[in-house]
Parts: sequence; structure tokens; C-alpha cells
Amino acid sequence: MSGVERQSKRRRVVDAGDTPIAYSLSSQHPYGVRPAGEGLGRPGCRGSGLGSLRVLSDTLLLDILEMLSPDELGRLGRVSRAWYVLSHDSDLWKSHAIHLATQCSAASPPPLPTQAPPDPVAAVAPVTPVPLVLGPQPAHGAQSVPGSSSGGSVEAGPLPSLGHLRFRSTWKDTVATMVAARAGRPSPALHTPLQISGFFSDTMFSAWLCSSIVVPPEWTAVENVDRRSKLSLAEFRDEYEVPNHPVVITDVVPTWPAFKSWRLQYLLKTSAGIEFEAGPVSLPLDAYWEYAKSTTDESPLYVFDPRFGEKVEQLAQDYTTPEYFSEDLFSVLGSARPNYRWLIIGAAQSGSTFHVDPNGTSAWNATITGAKKWILLPPNIPPPGVHPNADGSEVTAPVSLAEWFINFYPSLRELATPPIEFVSKAGDLVFVPSGWWHCVLNLEDTENPGAPVVALTQNFVSSANLSIVCRFLRDRRDQVSGCSSDDAALSLYERFAKELRIQHPEFAKLIDSEPVTSERLPTLWDSMRRSESAEDAAPFSFSF
Repeated sequence: MSGVERQSKRRRVVDAGDTPIAYSLSSQHPYGVRPAGEGLGRPGCRGSGLGSLRVLSDTLLLDILEMLSPDELGRLGRVSRAWYVLSHDSDLWKSHAIHLATQCSAASPPPLPTQAPPDPVAAVAPVTPVPLVLGPQPAHGAQSVPGSSSGGSVEAGPLPSLGHLRFRSTWKDTVATMVAARAGRPSPALHTPLQISGFFSDTMFSAWLCSSIVVPPEWTAVENVDRRSKLSLAEFRDEYEVPNHPVVITDVVPTWPAFKSWRLQYLLKTSAGIEFEAGPVSLPLDAYWEYAKSTTDESPLYVFDPRFGEKVEQLAQDYTTPEYFSEDLFSVLGSARPNYRWLIIGAAQSGSTFHVDPNGTSAWNATITGAKKWILLPPNIPPPGVHPNADGSEVTAPVSLAEWFINFYPSLRELATPPIEFVSKAGDLVFVPSGWWHCVLNLEDTENPGAPVVALTQNFVSSANLSIVCRFLRDRRDQVSGCSSDDAALSLYERFAKELRIQHPEFAKLIDSEPVTSERLPTLWDSMRRSESAEDAAPFSFSF
């Protein structure tokens, strides 16, 4: 994680000192950190423990600590109580764990012994850290500019392999275990955190708060989406696709072989030796399953692989594209089409922050196991706390789903246009219309605790959204995503239009539609100005 990314992230974390906490938490802070507001007028360990560096913010101190090796972090943690807390920041150790894993060969990981030396930190040898951005996963597989809602990127090259990563309790334990295994030493004992009194920090407390909240019932209570079964193709088109309105179809996914077979053992067997993309890295499913069972990350790693069908052909044979979405006009490009389908596997509290699907496309999303909380808003109505720039290429938003829910979910009730909200359960098929803002939060599987949610999604172009897609490809070329190169992205409109005219001349008028003239989207500054000028509006405040 780069210092710039961390600094941006930490500034956007909820203000633990001002936000009333009315949520159940899964645990206490492992190191006893409390919100900064509780330290007002009370002696703390920060000033004396940090020495002359006490004048620096915790955000800046964590940026500096990113330059230290695991061994140096371990030594620093012995200096004082304050340095002990800061040096155990989870993101610091997560970055080191991923870097260590990428240094290993692509062979299967060595067996990990179980006996332990007394001090796990002492066993960690220096390793030169590599900055890695480990924030929320980009929407639909695009390696995009941080904060972008719609891509503007090309398909990434091979991702760093985590084939040697075996998550163990915490990221620090994982680092210590990996280093011990590489040196042929027994695995160290699990780290036991010390409860430190007198350390007050919104930066560190807020990140833990977002990762530890138990999803309250009110987050999943609203169900206002149309649920349909035995829906004819004509009814779907007339009532949902052409009006561009979401719907959940309940009787398609249960007919797939995937619905019955995509459980842990089947997936591990069919994908043995294969690694899948999970944000900035790739890893085998058995390693991801181990991670998903015990992670407490604020934004957990999230399998989102656009080439699963090429990697494991059996998985692509376990389902069929629903007839409602069989008109797939990007198929005229053959293998040169942009990324369009993804295997999704996510731990509880992972998911996609608010975004609009790429290239003007619509999408369908099938939940195979588990459950997902959905929130959708119509085009040109950005969610509270989400501020796109004028053309939608950049978005300022909370860094994690939990952070957004804590700060902004209650504000949905104030919108003139209510959002569409629901929980998709195993067997549900969701239609996501073109241009709709949406976020998806993976929920804890109450029937199989610790098991990640498994889903499929596919983006498509049909005659109903063809004019939207063509205008996007033509007028927003810098935002086209999922292509193999910059040149392929910039020329996608011409290549797509040419093939469509040859293979589907009946769509020529839709291809040549007029340029987009939609109203400019509100920016963060617009929101501030509205808050200051509206007579009945509450004053604008920064809820970071």
C-alpha cells in the first residue's frame, strides 16, 4: 500500500469521536485503542511514547512505518506502548505478507510446522517492502484509477501470485509463519496482543470499528425490489429492460448445475492448481477459503476473476446464460471483446463499493451460495457520500462498505427518489440496469459460518442499451475498460460499430445515435454549496 493511498484512506475513515456508536461489535480493539475524543483532558501514552515524533499525525506516522521491514517493525514495537500499537497496524503486515508471497516460487507452498519459538517477531528477517494498494476491489474486474466508478483502464498483466500465502489468524502471524517456513524453522506461536491503556486515535480506532461491526438488522430490513418468477421474455423486456429498471428473478439459477455443485469440495477439486484474481493479487481457492474464514480486514480480499471460464472450463459449463440476457451484442467481437463475465467469491463484509457498471453496459448477477445486500440508485442520482466529477471518471467515496453504511446509510431515507434495496439469497438472479449506481455487501452465511459467498456476474449489450453503450464508447474513450491495451480501448467503438453493421445491419440507427447530453453530475463542491444555501438543510460536515 502506498503512502498516498493510506493517507487518502485514513482521511476518509469514519470520525469515531463524533459518530454515535449504536452497533454491536464482534470484539474489543485488540490493542486497547480508544477514540481520540475519550482522551480529552486525560493523560495518554502517545506524547511520552513517541518522543519528538508526537507532533506528527497517526496517518503520517503510519506512512513512515510503511518503509520499515518486518524485523524493524518488531523492534520498534518494543520501544514504547505507543510504538507498540502503531507498529501492529494490520495494513502494514498485510503489505508485507503479500510481498513475501510474491517472492516465493509458483510451486505449491511448503508444509508449515506447528511448534513455536517464544518470540514470533524475532524470527522475522528483514524484507524490503513494496507498496501495494489494497483498498476496495474495482468494479467488474477493471484495474482502474483509484476512486473511478467506470474504469478508464486496460486489462492488467499477470498479477502477483499468492500461491504461497496461507493466512494464519492475523497478517502479522501470517508474515512470521511464512518467514519461519522459508528458513526451515517451526511456525511461531500465535501473537497475543497486549491491551494498551491511554492510546487514543481516531485513525486506528475507526479502521478497527469498520472491520468489527456486526451487520445490524436495519441494514438488511428494506425489501422493495420486484421479485418475479415465470417471467416471459416479452414481459422482462417491456417491464424491466426497456424501462431500465431492476428486478430479481427467482426461478432460473436453481436450474443450473452450479447451484447444486458449487460448494467448497467441488470448487477445490475442479480448480486444483489454478489461481484466481483477487484485487491486486491472485491465489488458489483453498488459500482464499482459509483467509475468508478468519479475516478481520476492513476491506477483505475479494475473488473477482474475468477469466475463470478459460482457466476452468468445467465452471463455464455449469451454467447457461439466462434467456433474458441471450442477446449479447459484444459477442460480434469474438475473443477481442472486453472482459464481460466474472466469478465472484467474497468473505463476509467484502463486496463492491458504489459504482456504475463499465462501458454503459447492463449486468446480471446470480447468487449461488450465501447472501448479498444490494442498494441501487437510478442514473444521475449519486448515493449520499459518493461524489463523482462532471463526467463520472473520478469518484470521491468512503474507502470501505462498512464505513459508508455507518456514515451514510441513514441518509438514504432523505432522498427524494428512494433507492432499491434487497438481500439476494442463493438462487436469486439480479438484473442491474445500465447506468444505475449500486453497491453489494457480502453477508455472513448463518447456515455455514465462515464460508464465503459465491456468485456469477456478466455484463452485456442488447438492443435495449445499445445506443447507450455506443455513445459511451464513442464519447468517453478514456473511461473504456476491460480491454487488452490502451489502443484496443480507444478503438473499441470503431471495431464494435464495424462488426455490428456487418452482422446486425438492423441496428445501424442505434449505433449512430446522438452524443450524450445528460445533465452534469453533482460534485463534492456542489454538495457543500447546496448544504450552505438550503434553508432547511443541515450544515455540511466532513464525516471522515
